[in-house]
Amino acid sequence: MNYESEKLKDWEKWEAKNEELKDNIQYSSLLIPNIDSFKVGYILNILLSPNREYKVLLSGDAGTAKTSNALLFTRSKLSTYLVKRINLSFATSPALLQEAIQEELEVKGSFLTPKKNE
Repeated sequence: MNYESEKLKDWEKWEAKNEELKDNIQYSSLLIPNIDSFKVGYILNILLSPNREYKVLLSGDAGTAKTSNALLFTRSKLSTYLVKRINLSFATSPALLQEAIQEELEVKGSFLTPKKNE
């Protein structure tokens, strides 16, 4: 699982791409990529590309950069996606989850649509 293929012909070793750091970067938003976070980002870009748009659920142990990868992906696609971040825990009931989702929506006919920013 440590190889990738852009064209399904030539297999290359997974390597994190080096990016230049900006001068005004905040320490709290810094993500040091490792092989696993790079793979997740790569797979997200494939599964959520405009011609595919699959539903995606990230799962894994604590500290595997699920939230960081999701935030990085959605931050780069803000013109395409509406983002609602909901933190779940053992104390989250179905009713609390439904309330968190519905507080951002309004009913139009038989559809739920995002509320307009007023």
